[in-house]
Amino acid sequence: MPKNLQPDYETYRIAIRKIASNTNERTLITTVIPPNAFAGNSLTVHFPYRNLPQHYNELVFSYTELLFLVSVMNSFVADYILRSRMTTNLNLFYLYQLPIPRLPPSDETFKSIVARAARLVCVSADLLGTFPLVDSSVKEAALAGYRLFAPKSADQKVRGLIGGGRERESGI
Repeated sequence: MPKNLQPDYETYRIAIRKIASNTNERTLITTVIPPNAFAGNSLTVHFPYRNLPQHYNELVFSYTELLFLVSVMNSFVADYILRSRMTTNLNLFYLYQLPIPRLPPSDETFKSIVARAARLVCVSADLLGTFPLVDSSVKEAALAGYRLFAPKSADQKVRGLIGGGRERESGI
């Protein structure tokens, strides 16, 4: 066993809500949890590293692949399929039956889904600045979209982050 194993909690991981019901508004809810975040027993958290002797500390999925996978699993299509198969507990064998597309990161559909997911997930300027899952052009587009719809804040620092200097011009 290698001496330099990285703990799973030191990287981004997928978390899946285990307690679900086919009568809930949403049956399948997944997210990307940040490094150094821990989960209780109501979440299934995937192991991000390969467990092979020659591949320790090698991520199973890239960060963009994590975001893509979470996006597809949170889709209405995946939710509909899962809803017809389960009752109250989300076991992994239900997830293994989902028809998740396997697109390469170079695919335009893959890129489009990741870019849109980043815009939905990055809901604050602080989060966006620390979100390495997507490249800087996607971050900038997400931040520009956020600035359009962000609520006005009385906090000067928050206004500066959100407005990108607009608060001085508009007197917000």
